[in-house]
Parts: sequence; structure tokens; C-alpha cells
Amino acid sequence: MSIAQQRSILFAPFEDQDFDFVTSWVEGDSRHYCPVQLKEVVPETLNPTHFLEAVIGKLHKYVDSNELTVAIKLNRITRFEPADVVLPTSVELAGLWIFGATKPDQSQWGLWGNFMNNSTCGGLAINYP
Repeated sequence: MSIAQQRSILFAPFEDQDFDFVTSWVEGDSRHYCPVQLKEVVPETLNPTHFLEAVIGKLHKYVDSNELTVAIKLNRITRFEPADVVLPTSVELAGLWIFGATKPDQSQWGLWGNFMNNSTCGGLAINYP
């Protein structure tokens, strides 16, 4: 997240109703906070019928979530085309990001988003570690 946003982002694992952790960063003289909900497209060995479209289709349950960001991990070998992502019209989130390993040894990861703002939606390759 810090690499994508080009700023230091801190996080605290704090589970509440609709989020798994909270991020925090400073911009100018202001401190910002953002609750983040993690989702996952599980490996085919766990559920061969579970796809990204199904995870995105369930995001409508987050009502009153205009401050919530959802991050979806692609945890399977698949072809991912960011241009093919279709959001339900009822989804109102602060952000939607998708990430996953792009090499089998997990030495490189991809991060795509923000899908809630098509004008800034893009991808980023990240070497790990």
C-alpha cells in the first residue's frame, strides 16, 4: 500500500463490523484513516467454482461504506485482466484494489486499483522481498 500510494502508511489490526484493519497516513498537516476489508479468491483446490466475479458480486452487502476500502487477494493461478472488472452499480466504496502473486515463487506481486475511480485505475509490479 505504501508503494502504491508513495507515502508511509501505517496499519493496526482492528476488526470491527465491516473491516479487518485500519490504515493511517499523514498528508500535509492532516492525519487520515481508512478501514480495509480483506477478501480472497481462494485456490482452486479449496473451491474450484469460486471466482473474482463472485467476490465482487457480494460487495453490495457493505452498505454505508463510502469510507471502506476492499482489497481482494487473487490466491490462485489465473489470468487477470483489469479492464474486465465490472462493478455492480450498487457498490459504494472508497476503494477497491486487487492483488496477487504474478510469479509462481511469489517473488513478484501485482497490485491493481483503485477500481472505484476509473480515472486512476492502474497496475503496479512489486518485487518481494
